Amino acid sequence: MLELTRHDLKCLEKEFSAYLAQAEKDQPDYRENARRLMCELIIQGRPSEKNYDIEESVLSFNYTHPIEGLRTEEHETSYINIHGRLGGEIVFGIDGTGRMNDPTVTPFTKTYRLLSLDVSDTRSLVHAASPIGYQDYGTALIKFYGHSLGSADYSYFQAIFDSVHLYEGRTQLIFFYRRHGDKTSEEVRVETMSQVIKLLDAYGRTLDNKDHGKNLIHKLLIEGRLAVKELSDTMRRK
Repeated sequence: MLELTRHDLKCLEKEFSAYLAQAEKDQPDYRENARRLMCELIIQGRPSEKNYDIEESVLSFNYTHPIEGLRTEEHETSYINIHGRLGGEIVFGIDGTGRMNDPTVTPFTKTYRLLSLDVSDTRSLVHAASPIGYQDYGTALIKFYGHSLGSADYSYFQAIFDSVHLYEGRTQLIFFYRRHGDKTSEEVRVETMSQVIKLLDAYGRTLDNKDHGKNLIHKLLIEGRLAVKELSDTMRRK
């Protein structure tokens, strides 16, 4: 039965890949729109390259790969599809937290499935700050956009927040949103804020110091390291 379920999952992934490929063909402006949106997100809160050494990377939870990378004369922005990419192998899976010791469940976790992928080097995604006395402050800013912030991906966020020592560190978090469908900007903002609070509350409960976990959100706000912002629509208008 387990092998049959694995086979069915593979078939589902294959069918979904074919669906995405066709959907991308049906949207001839998709790549250009994606590139414009990516540029818009990158310039938000970006310091001057004249005063700072800037390194950027994109962690995408999507399967499409509309751009190979964004380049300037100074540096290149890496783009990583963590769950695989269209044209190659893509994976579906559940969050492995608390399930990795169950042999009947483990093969269906994202952690297990990612081991089978040839994922690009992810070491450049985030950097911890250097010890006191050095000028390298590590990853200064993490931006979020277009992700539901659902519990299925909490393991990724926990790993990222741990890497930058979120509580003690200097890393700023900005959660962007954009009005969609029939919802007003205020409705989407409230929805996004609820998702952010739920995510950070869940992360706070993983900290060894429980008092730190309880006041994590308050600390980030006081230090100006947490924001929920609407992404302007200017670059997508024609």
